Amino acid sequence: MNIVVLVLTGLLFLGGGVGNAGEPKLPDTLGIALGMPVKDAVQRMKELGLAIHAAETNPSNILEKPLLHELGGSKAMTGSVSGESLRVSIATPPHSQVVWQIFRTSQFPEQARPASATILTSLREKYGPESWKELDGAGHPRVVRWVFDEQGRALTGEANTMLARGCNSYGPNNGTFNTPAGQRHPCYGIVHLEAKISAQSKAGIADLLEIKLMHGPIARTFFPATEAWLQEQNAKAANRDVEKAKQQGVKPAL
Repeated sequence: MNIVVLVLTGLLFLGGGVGNAGEPKLPDTLGIALGMPVKDAVQRMKELGLAIHAAETNPSNILEKPLLHELGGSKAMTGSVSGESLRVSIATPPHSQVVWQIFRTSQFPEQARPASATILTSLREKYGPESWKELDGAGHPRVVRWVFDEQGRALTGEANTMLARGCNSYGPNNGTFNTPAGQRHPCYGIVHLEAKISAQSKAGIADLLEIKLMHGPIARTFFPATEAWLQEQNAKAANRDVEKAKQQGVKPAL
């Protein structure tokens, strides 16, 4: 894997997701939304003042150009300003290169730590009523989840509450996706979002906020398509090597 570092400056916190006015929007964090084209995600990260790390891969060096599969960036905590860390996963060809998964970690400075309940209120204002939540022993919010359809409409009802409770463990990165049964699992038919509120120093006062967003339908579309495409590229590379050897005309002594 190759890591390319792009040093970018500027600071602008933006909200909003992917969609036209009046239409449902896919969820975002810090203005980086699921389904967003990679160039727009890079622009958002520039506006946030992050130094972007672009992770690329070229399996067996068969491709003329490596595949971009992840953007990462961070901003240190200073004074009363929270520290931020982002990992933005990008769908790979032949799928269009759009955001399919986001991990965000916010670290709050000691003098500006919000109440866990305040964070929950802010999350509800941004994403709507939660699908499921878990409280800590003192009754403060600890884990909060939302589920949406692939256009960004909130999913409600008991069945979707159960999905919100159980789907967070499902993801291409942990192997649950890589079987036919896994690809048919209802967790891959939805968009899910999880917020973890960590209050380690004092109950009810947050030290850390972790947000994860994943677009299941994009994941189950591009992963097998990329695998098949890479197999095709590998076969083409092998054929090129054979043709090159023929053209060189090297003959062994017999």
